[in-house]
Amino acid sequence: MKRIFISSLLSLFFVFGQTFSQEEGEQILLKSSDVKTFIHAFPQIKTDLERLDIKYDDDNHDFTIPEATEILNEVNKIVTKHGYTDYADFLVKTAAIAVTYSSIRINRESANAQPEFAEAIKEIENNPNYTAEQKEQMIAMLKQSSQTLSTMSEDMADPRNVAVVTPFVDELETVLEED
Repeated sequence: MKRIFISSLLSLFFVFGQTFSQEEGEQILLKSSDVKTFIHAFPQIKTDLERLDIKYDDDNHDFTIPEATEILNEVNKIVTKHGYTDYADFLVKTAAIAVTYSSIRINRESANAQPEFAEAIKEIENNPNYTAEQKEQMIAMLKQSSQTLSTMSEDMADPRNVAVVTPFVDELETVLEED
């Protein structure tokens, strides 16, 4: 049998998950039931996919169309037994949940970092070892970093998904960051 890189597949959907959306640039809209299903099912799906990886162990990494079809069928069996219609459905919803969760976390970290940015600016302003030009450049960089964090978190996820996912952040943290 051939080797399938299940962990790579899981990583890819986080990076390319938006390509599975209904239209380019449009995220799916999540329901709380999607998030609950994910929280409940993801640890077992991850375990099942990792087990599947062992089944396809070969150094050549070459797949014929029938082998690839067999692998996809096995992956579909895994995700459908946990409430997803197929692997694409699992990827789309998981990507939307992961992106939204990341957006919420970045937004919280950005808010928590604001006092640190303010303190750093004060330290720069009060440091006699910097020229006025150096202070101006350093402060501008700090302000840009602060703005980038805020903008990034706002642009990542649909606000409607943020509203759906926010009540589940603690549970998602346990599921997503257990490693």
